[in-house]
Amino acid sequence: MRDAVDVVEHIRERLGVQRVVLMGCSFGSAIAMRVARSHPELVSAYIGTDQKIFDGGRDSADYYAALDRLEQAGKKKELAAVREMGPDQRAWSAEQFSHFSRFASATDPHAFAAMKSLVMKSLWYSPLHSLREIVTFFKSFMVSAAVLPGTACLDDWADGTRFDVPFFVVQGACDLVNTPTRARAFFDDVQAPVKEFTQIEDAGHFAAYKRPKLFLDLLVNRILPTLDNARHGA
Repeated sequence: MRDAVDVVEHIRERLGVQRVVLMGCSFGSAIAMRVARSHPELVSAYIGTDQKIFDGGRDSADYYAALDRLEQAGKKKELAAVREMGPDQRAWSAEQFSHFSRFASATDPHAFAAMKSLVMKSLWYSPLHSLREIVTFFKSFMVSAAVLPGTACLDDWADGTRFDVPFFVVQGACDLVNTPTRARAFFDDVQAPVKEFTQIEDAGHFAAYKRPKLFLDLLVNRILPTLDNARHGA
């Protein structure tokens, strides 16, 4: 989290502002949310998209849902591998985390489609990325997987549900990677000056990218008005 705080400090200095609107997506939302909770003096509002919530390993619903999808898809080899892992993520290795993420996403129609139509398409047509860099992008998942075993015991409820900044969550209704059920459960316990949970229908992971016009409307008409008191620092 120290790195994230350093980035926020750099942006504040670069833009010459007191506070920033902090937005985190997917795993990045878990880090951004911690920054917003512990450093409200740096943040004018928090926005979590595809919000990742840790619960200390209490809820294994995602694991069993992935098993069901693998079985229905006839993925026998992958099914056996996930069964061997067991439901307790606190016992998984970095490699097992990586495999589970890949197997679970491959059987999630919304995530799979988004990866092809949004992520891959953006990289393929990006003038800033070469073919070699696209390959490196996917290899990077294995590098980042090394930190995952250390997150398995994290508990967002235990860390605190009070936020001293406006708190917004935007979640795809069909997100099987970071489910809206868990995100909503945490949101309901959050205490914040302003809070709002928006569920985007017919969208899974990468919901804000799939429905950019809706997300922009949310930013302009729902979130921006809450910043009136801190607009000089945003």
